[in-house]
Amino acid sequence: MKKTKEKIETIATILATVVVVLFIVVLIYWIYLSTLPKPPKTLYLASNLFPLKTYYYSYGNVIISEYILYGVLQPNGTECVNKIAVYTFNYTAQSLSPTPEIITDPEKVKEEYNTLIGYGSIETETGNYIVIPGINTTLLCPSIINNRN
Repeated sequence: MKKTKEKIETIATILATVVVVLFIVVLIYWIYLSTLPKPPKTLYLASNLFPLKTYYYSYGNVIISEYILYGVLQPNGTECVNKIAVYTFNYTAQSLSPTPEIITDPEKVKEEYNTLIGYGSIETETGNYIVIPGINTTLLCPSIINNRN
């Protein structure tokens, strides 16, 4: 009888240890998953706002570049950014370049876009601001965000 009781206690101890270890593993995995960055949510703007023209400033109000953000029309009449044209400032001529650099590579579009919205908004050529709410939101199209280059 004593040996049976010892076997039951040993099995119970092993099972309790396995349950605790599994609980710890699941908890660590859940914490790990919650810290992974989530893909940004695309905000769609009315198509009449496109193309968005904005400027990149340096040292106060000195224009360094002019950016034109082009969208792709969605079935519901909205657009998201999928291409950017950049007119850089020519210091010799003291004007913006006459021909833009057209950026279509998704990684470069993301990089330029992130430079523009460093402060969480885009100033349009009319002086209005488009505020990008939240940390995990963007005007970039899902095809740009999810590119796996």
